[in-house]
Amino acid sequence: MLAYSILHWWQPPLLQAVRTMVFDFYVAQKPRPYDPNLPVRIVDIDDESLTRLGQWPWPRTRMAEIVRRLEEYGALAIGFDVLFAEPDRTSPASIAESLPNLDPETRERLQAMPSIASAKTA
Repeated sequence: MLAYSILHWWQPPLLQAVRTMVFDFYVAQKPRPYDPNLPVRIVDIDDESLTRLGQWPWPRTRMAEIVRRLEEYGALAIGFDVLFAEPDRTSPASIAESLPNLDPETRERLQAMPSIASAKTA
């Protein structure tokens, strides 16, 4: 009993790894049944999504469209478990920077346009 108490308190990395693998195995073998009455939904960006909608990272406009659709479905809170570490490569300013032969007037107009990242939400 003392050894069990010490291992339970100490939790060495090997024991944590085994516990996590056993839990993952059980969840894979018998996942919880779908309950439409639960208020939480998870939107997973899986391989099928990437095949249909293109490689990651998606433009911020696509992410904004996902948020808009979730709001239409009645979502009261939306969270992302995603890093948006880099600027949107499809923003007007990024496009202007990627075209070195762009005339100055068009470049200036593109850089003046707001990006979806800086747009305020309603």
